Amino acid sequence: MINAPHSLNKNDNFVKETISAVEKVTSKKKETVAFPGWSDAGIISNHTPAKSIILGPGNIDQAHANIHYLSNKLPTFPLVLKLYFNFLYY
Repeated sequence: MINAPHSLNKNDNFVKETISAVEKVTSKKKETVAFPGWSDAGIISNHTPAKSIILGPGNIDQAHANIHYLSNKLPTFPLVLKLYFNFLYY
Protein backbone atom coordinates (compact mmCIF):
# COMPACT_ATOMS: atom_id res chain seq x y z
CA MET A 1 0.00 0.00 0.00
CA ILE A 2 1.43 3.34 -1.07
CA ASN A 3 1.07 6.36 1.23
CA ALA A 4 0.11 8.82 -1.49
CA PRO A 5 -0.67 12.47 -0.77
CA HIS A 6 -4.24 13.38 0.04
CA SER A 7 -6.14 16.18 -1.64
CA LEU A 8 -9.78 17.20 -1.73
CA ASN A 9 -11.03 20.15 -3.77
CA LYS A 10 -12.07 23.05 -1.53
CA ASN A 11 -15.23 23.40 -3.67
CA ASP A 12 -16.33 19.84 -2.86
CA ASN A 13 -19.71 19.78 -1.07
CA PHE A 14 -18.24 17.80 1.83
CA VAL A 15 -15.63 20.52 2.38
CA LYS A 16 -18.20 23.31 2.05
CA GLU A 17 -20.57 21.63 4.51
CA THR A 18 -17.72 21.11 6.98
CA ILE A 19 -16.63 24.75 6.76
CA SER A 20 -20.24 25.82 7.23
CA ALA A 21 -20.57 23.64 10.35
CA VAL A 22 -17.31 25.01 11.79
CA GLU A 23 -18.45 28.59 11.14
CA LYS A 24 -21.81 27.88 12.77
CA VAL A 25 -20.20 26.46 15.91
CA THR A 26 -17.39 29.02 16.25
CA SER A 27 -19.27 32.07 14.92
CA LYS A 28 -16.13 32.87 12.90
CA LYS A 29 -15.44 32.91 9.17
CA LYS A 30 -13.16 30.00 8.22
CA GLU A 31 -11.19 29.00 5.15
CA THR A 32 -9.63 25.75 4.08
CA VAL A 33 -5.88 25.36 4.58
CA ALA A 34 -3.35 22.76 3.56
CA PHE A 35 -2.36 20.27 6.26
CA PRO A 36 1.44 20.44 6.68
CA GLY A 37 2.00 16.73 7.24
CA TRP A 38 0.82 13.22 6.56
CA SER A 39 -2.27 11.57 8.06
CA ASP A 40 -4.45 8.51 7.64
CA ALA A 41 -6.69 10.65 5.42
CA GLY A 42 -4.32 9.77 2.56
CA ILE A 43 -4.88 6.04 3.00
CA ILE A 44 -8.63 6.41 3.46
CA SER A 45 -9.14 8.71 0.49
CA ASN A 46 -6.74 6.91 -1.86
CA HIS A 47 -7.83 3.35 -1.13
CA THR A 48 -11.58 3.67 -0.44
CA PRO A 49 -14.45 5.65 -1.97
CA ALA A 50 -14.68 7.73 1.24
CA LYS A 51 -13.82 11.42 1.30
CA SER A 52 -11.56 12.56 4.11
CA ILE A 53 -10.79 15.82 5.80
CA ILE A 54 -8.40 16.58 8.64
CA LEU A 55 -10.19 18.40 11.42
CA GLY A 56 -9.45 18.55 15.08
CA PRO A 57 -8.95 20.71 18.12
CA GLY A 58 -5.83 22.53 19.17
CA ASN A 59 -2.83 24.10 17.54
CA ILE A 60 -1.10 22.05 14.83
CA ASP A 61 2.27 23.21 16.17
CA GLN A 62 1.54 21.27 19.38
CA ALA A 63 0.16 18.14 17.72
CA HIS A 64 2.19 14.98 18.29
CA ALA A 65 4.99 16.94 19.97
CA ASN A 66 6.72 15.86 23.16
CA ILE A 67 4.31 18.11 25.03
CA HIS A 68 0.93 18.32 23.32
CA TYR A 69 -2.25 19.56 24.92
CA LEU A 70 -5.40 21.60 24.49
CA SER A 71 -5.26 24.90 26.27
CA ASN A 72 -7.79 25.16 29.07
CA LYS A 73 -7.84 28.92 28.49
CA LEU A 74 -9.72 28.50 25.22
CA PRO A 75 -13.15 26.92 24.81
CA THR A 76 -11.68 24.43 22.32
CA PHE A 77 -13.00 21.16 23.73
CA PRO A 78 -16.66 22.22 24.09
CA LEU A 79 -16.56 23.66 20.56
CA VAL A 80 -15.19 20.43 19.14
CA LEU A 81 -17.88 18.41 20.92
CA LYS A 82 -20.55 20.71 19.53
CA LEU A 83 -19.06 20.45 16.04
CA TYR A 84 -18.88 16.65 16.13
CA PHE A 85 -22.44 16.53 17.46
CA ASN A 86 -23.49 18.66 14.46
CA PHE A 87 -21.91 16.15 12.09
CA LEU A 88 -23.58 13.19 13.75
CA TYR A 89 -27.10 14.52 14.16
CA TYR A 90 -27.70 17.15 11.49
